Amino acid sequence: MPASEHRSGGIFHAKPWLGDVAIMLLAVVPALSVVGHDLVFDSLAIIRQNPNVHTLAALWQAFGQEFWPPPFVGLYRPASIAAFAIQWAVGGGDPALFHAVSIALYAGLALAVLRLARLVLPPVPAWAARSEEHTSELQSH
Repeated sequence: MPASEHRSGGIFHAKPWLGDVAIMLLAVVPALSVVGHDLVFDSLAIIRQNPNVHTLAALWQAFGQEFWPPPFVGLYRPASIAAFAIQWAVGGGDPALFHAVSIALYAGLALAVLRLARLVLPPVPAWAARSEEHTSELQSH
């Protein structure tokens, strides 16, 4: 690749959709293995053991309650609880749907960070910024 093409961002500058695809693959592919597994850790209390998530009738109650169901306390995330209730209604509590939605949201966030970085950074560093963040995220799990 000529030096001028490298400085200008090369193929990612010429075809930005390739960077979009690469970032989304970096976000999605490593996480796909969780789709076939059960809920774990806090998801058990927040999703599986929380009756407010198991019905759409309690959807608006999420906006008047804490994130954690009793006996736990703390945090206020009504949109998350409402989203979990919708996912429960659509998927019947199947953990695969919760995992798939989480992965899709993560991929969307990865793409949003890349596009924001493109607005404020040169082309190659913008792609690398999101790529490095994702690599750090993988290393923390």
